Amino acid sequence: GTDEESGLDYWKVQNSWGPDWGEAGFFRILRGSNECGIEKDVVCGDPKITVPRNVEMAVTDEIVEIVNSLNTTWTASHNKYSHMSRSEFNGSRLTQNEKIRGILPVHEVYQRVSVPASFDSRDQWPGCIGAIRDQGGCGSCWAFSATEVFADRACIEGKTQTNIPMSPQYLIDCDNIDAGCGGGSEAVVWMFMKNKGVASEECLPYKEKADVRCPRTCVDGSPIEVMKAATDYQVKSNPASIQQEILANGPVQAGFTVYTDFNAYSTGVYQHVWGRQEGGHAIKIVGWGMEGSVPYWTVANSWGPDWGEDGFFRILRGSNECGIEADIYAGTVA
Repeated sequence: GTDEESGLDYWKVQNSWGPDWGEAGFFRILRGSNECGIEKDVVCGDPKITVPRNVEMAVTDEIVEIVNSLNTTWTASHNKYSHMSRSEFNGSRLTQNEKIRGILPVHEVYQRVSVPASFDSRDQWPGCIGAIRDQGGCGSCWAFSATEVFADRACIEGKTQTNIPMSPQYLIDCDNIDAGCGGGSEAVVWMFMKNKGVASEECLPYKEKADVRCPRTCVDGSPIEVMKAATDYQVKSNPASIQQEILANGPVQAGFTVYTDFNAYSTGVYQHVWGRQEGGHAIKIVGWGMEGSVPYWTVANSWGPDWGEDGFFRILRGSNECGIEADIYAGTVA
């Protein structure tokens, strides 16, 4: 700039001697005459994330190009996970826990109603379906999807007047059968919510990591009050039963197998077309529909609203794509 009083041109410089030095940590120095050599040795650079050549990335140009060249039912693109290595992504967003089946009763809605061609819980129960959340760098999808279904159903059943977010952190810290940020079982977490309950998000906000022990009070020091599931069950593994369950009671929790190509999902009806098995993931199914002649489930993910279709994705319905129709869990609220 130019000093108004003296008319001298100057450089404005940030020093490293603290904000109580000079002009709030800055100083000005004469410009244009290489004062004290200030204009002789000027260096800079552009920041760049470098990755060792032998590291596989979660999303690559190859994945995107292969999927899009197949002209399938969905589109791939780079996303916010493109900078992550495959091992980092799998370790922090997916779960490697094996499925635990047969420990909950299989439930089927017998009071059948006509199943519409499309259905969305967000339209059916406005104000009761929770917003998309972000599990961050913790493999807690099992806790997020379980608490989301629980909170939705509490509102749908009239146990709460609006959707009150429940605490994945409580499940991560207190459900010692599951593995916290290392993953968990849909069946086991519903058993826990029936036997022990779950606290509210306001009581125990998400921290993206597990604590050493189960907290005894809320973060403000008040006693923890929990809501419990009245029932916990597995939904019969066929599309019609899943639809009837959602129509009658609201969203359900589901687990499915994640393959390499899913990491690059952008929009459309996902079906596995390329890559290997990477791990498992738990999500919330909120409805279904048709894209032309392609049937799909509408699914709420827990990777933030800036992923996929505003935090949601659609996946092929009716053929147990990636096991999406094999492990469906839910319950009612006490």
